[in-house]
Amino acid sequence: MRDQGVSIDASRISRWESGQLPATHKLISAYESVIGLPDSTLWATSRLLHRSAGEDARSTSVRPDEARTSEELDELFDRIEARTATGGHWLRMTSDLAHFERVYLHRTTWTTLCTQLVAELTRSSGIAFFRRYEAACALLAHPQGGRHLARSLGRFVLHPDVQNVAPAITLLREVSDQAAGGLVLRLMSDQNKMLRRGASGVAAAMVARGRFPHGSVELLEHHTGAALRKRGAIARRTDAIDLATQLPEDSYDRVLAAIPEPRVRRRVEHARETMELVPRDLARAVSEAVATFAEAATRRAAYDPDQMLRRLVRESLFHVQRERRHLASVLVAVSPYGEHVARAILDLASDADDLVANMSWSVLRRMGHVLDRGRVVDALSDEAREGIRARGLVTLGLTTGPLGEDAAEMMVATAKEGSSDALRHAAVFALGMTDHERLRVLATEEPELARPVGWWRSLGPAIHDEDVREPA
Repeated sequence: MRDQGVSIDASRISRWESGQLPATHKLISAYESVIGLPDSTLWATSRLLHRSAGEDARSTSVRPDEARTSEELDELFDRIEARTATGGHWLRMTSDLAHFERVYLHRTTWTTLCTQLVAELTRSSGIAFFRRYEAACALLAHPQGGRHLARSLGRFVLHPDVQNVAPAITLLREVSDQAAGGLVLRLMSDQNKMLRRGASGVAAAMVARGRFPHGSVELLEHHTGAALRKRGAIARRTDAIDLATQLPEDSYDRVLAAIPEPRVRRRVEHARETMELVPRDLARAVSEAVATFAEAATRRAAYDPDQMLRRLVRESLFHVQRERRHLASVLVAVSPYGEHVARAILDLASDADDLVANMSWSVLRRMGHVLDRGRVVDALSDEAREGIRARGLVTLGLTTGPLGEDAAEMMVATAKEGSSDALRHAAVFALGMTDHERLRVLATEEPELARPVGWWRSLGPAIHDEDVREPA
């Protein structure tokens, strides 16, 4: 670290670890270099932590002390224009803009830049996604760039043929303008099921941040109650349970009283009380098993169990708040444990408990850079549960590595003959993200898939940054 120009000694290390001394951007960048992590991996994670804690985006922990030279910025813009930029390049460029209150770019340049970032965010995975997401958040915080990026997000999610809205809608929760909350409210009632589901997934986080227009509680209560009264698996109602825990006391009481199924009512009460989706004993046992496996695989001492790892695994799987699950998943994914935690959770994805299986696939979506595609295909081969299979197909599309012909034919058959819209959509998602040649003929064989396939082909396949190594 000293060779990287960092002043370091035992006292400073102790204060950094305890949080008494903030870890600056310079320190984080030097540490990434020393241990060989992809550029800006820990920086992006640090930004996520600070933002989740409501801390100032201008802190030295989340942006460099000094702006780059014009030559360095030119190089970053050249990479972006040539479409060779990694997520690290994007984050450096957008964070540098934060040094200036006013930056003049022609409106077409702003539009091109923001449209490209949203498109790349939508088809990136793992570290490639985390870094671009933080780049987008940095741009949203800029007085000028934020307006242009918000417009690009709106155009993207409202495209008539859009097939993947979750990343873009998730980014709406970072927009401080309450107009974003109004858009999410409208999307929660949209005829497009995909838009409704995406909007419901971020509603609770936006309520917690005060991002909905005044007087929205009644409408949110209506949406929450309607979702919880529907018959079906608990796993399909985790977003509604999350939102219920955020409602004011009187709204929550009315929603709870109107739930017809006792088991669902008990699950909502448990979630509000414990902030977990499953009983404590189950959450503890599962997280302990996953953490123990990861420690053994990384040769961590068994007599000194990593309590932070256990907490992060538990929250990534079972915390009631989607945003909290995301935060915990990111921290695990960029840690030395990531690849081994992913393998252990992949085994959980076939668990007989539907909720455990569903939450496992949800965690794995954020770990595409450490997941082996062949293992995911094997996990899906015997999965008969329709909803869980759909989640697994989405995860498959986010992984790296070659796609075997048998797996491609399985996805094509599912896209053609799947028993539900969700399953067929997931199969097209996986084919679109892998850019398999079978995608090119699918539209001619199945005319009703022409528009979804056309949207995927115009967007392009999944992005896996060149500086991120594939899993062993």
